[in-house]
Amino acid sequence: MRRGKHAEIILALISKNGRQIVARCSDQAISAGIRPGMDYRMACSIAPEAFAATYNPEGDFKALYRLALWSLKISPLVGFERELFEAFHANYFYSLSPLYNGIIIDLFGTERIYRDRRSLALKILRCFYKKGFNLKIAIAPTIGGAWALSRFYHKSFICVNTKEDLQRAISGLPLESLRIDSEAAETLREVGINTVSDLTKVPASEISARFGYSILKKIDQARGIIDETFFIIHPEHYFSIEKCFDLPLHNREQLKKIILGLIPRLTEKIVYEKKTAACLLIQIYENTQKLIPLKINFRPYHKDIKQLSDIIYPLIDNLPITGKIKKIKIKARGIYPLYPPQCSLFELKQQEETDSYLTELLGAAAGRQNIFKATTASSYIPERSFSYTKLLSMDNSSDKLHPVKTQHSCTLPALLLKPLPIKTVKLDSTQFPQEILVNGRRIKITAASQPERVSLEWWREKPSGTKEQREYFSLCDNSGQWLWLYRKRCRWFIQGIWC
Repeated sequence: MRRGKHAEIILALISKNGRQIVARCSDQAISAGIRPGMDYRMACSIAPEAFAATYNPEGDFKALYRLALWSLKISPLVGFERELFEAFHANYFYSLSPLYNGIIIDLFGTERIYRDRRSLALKILRCFYKKGFNLKIAIAPTIGGAWALSRFYHKSFICVNTKEDLQRAISGLPLESLRIDSEAAETLREVGINTVSDLTKVPASEISARFGYSILKKIDQARGIIDETFFIIHPEHYFSIEKCFDLPLHNREQLKKIILGLIPRLTEKIVYEKKTAACLLIQIYENTQKLIPLKINFRPYHKDIKQLSDIIYPLIDNLPITGKIKKIKIKARGIYPLYPPQCSLFELKQQEETDSYLTELLGAAAGRQNIFKATTASSYIPERSFSYTKLLSMDNSSDKLHPVKTQHSCTLPALLLKPLPIKTVKLDSTQFPQEILVNGRRIKITAASQPERVSLEWWREKPSGTKEQREYFSLCDNSGQWLWLYRKRCRWFIQGIWC
C-alpha cells in the first residue's frame, strides 16, 4: 500500500447503478468503521479526510507485476498464486479477495548469497519504505505458511526456519490464514473452532465428512506435508528501436519514411543475434499523450524496402492520427532462437518468402480480418483434413506458439469443397468403373490405381460400433486427366482432381 499525506484511510470506489460504492478499503478505514459495499457518502460522513480513488484491479495487477519483475533481483523464481493468475486471465478481479494480492519469492538455493535472511527482509522493507510503500514480509519453509504469516501476523516481518517453528507460529492465526473461504470459516466458528490450532485438534475424518478434502489439503500445504506450486513469471525479452523528435511530425509521408528506415535496422539486429520474432509492434506517440499501436508480422524480407513499403503504406494511411507525433518506438516481440533449416532436396525458401509477402500485402490492402488461409486439421478424411482460418486469428496465436513448417512428400489433388456424386455407366467383372457419367457427360476410364481403404477415425466411431469405410481410387480418363474417386457402399463420388 502506498503512503501519502492523507493516505491513512484509503478507499477504492466503483460505480454501481449510478452510485459510488466502496469496493476496497485500507485497514485504517476498517478500524474507523468503513466496510466494502458501503455507500461513498456514508463513508465520507464517517471519515471526511479519507483519500478516494477509482478501483482499477487490472491496473493494480500490472503494478504488482512490475514489482514482481523488480523482485527478480532477489531470486530467479518469482511468481503469483494460482488464484490471482487465473483471476487475471478470466477477468474476475472484483470477486477475488484482496488477500491474494501478493508476490511469492522462492529463496531455495540462495543461502550462499543471503546468509542472513532476516537482514535481507529488513533491507527490502527499508527499500520499499523509502519509495513510499508499506508491506509485510514473511519467510517460511512453505508457501501456505508464508502466506498465512504475511497476511495475519501482527508484525510487518517474521522469519521462520523450520516446519516445527512454523506450526507454532500459525497456531494462533484465524481460520482465513489457511485460505479457507469465508462461508466455511463462519461455519467452523459457530461450533467453537476459531484458530488454526483448534482446527488441527479436530479429527480429519470429521472435517472431510463435513467440508470435503479441500480444508485438509490447505492444512497439509501450510504444514509442508503436501507440496504446492505457483506460477512463475518470465520477463519478456524483446528488441526495440525508437526515435524522438524535437519538432513534432504532422506529415504522414515523413512518418512512412522514418518507419521504413527503422524496421530494416531492427531486423538486421535480430538476424545478427540469430533470433527471430513473432511480430513487430509499432507505437506512435502523439503530443496529446495518445498512443497509436500498429502490429505486423515479423518477416526476414523486412530488409527489402520495396516489399516493406507495399505493406506499411496502406496501414499508415488508415491510422487515426489526429495530433502531432513526438515519438516512434518499434518492438520485436515473441523472441525465440532461429534454428537452422533442415536439409531438403527442394529449395522452397524463396517460394515461402514470396507466399508470405503476398499474404502480408493482401492483408494490408483488404484487411487481415477479410483474408482466409487453409490450414491442416487432425484427420485423414479428406474433407476434414483442412479448414479455412482467418489470417487475423492466426496472427493472435503466433505470439504464443512458434509455427512449425512441414513439407509433403507428394503432390495432393485439388480437393472439392463438396464431393461430387457421379453415376457409373459401365463396370468390369471386378465391379471397377470403365465409364462414368459426370453432370450428364460420359467419361471413359483408361487407367486406374489399386484402391485405398479409409475408415472413420476411431475417436469418432458411431455408438452402435459400426465403422464407416471408403475405398479411394485414382482414375485416368481418355484426355489424360486423373480423378480421385471414392466408393461409399454402392455410390461413387469425385473427391478431387489431380493437378
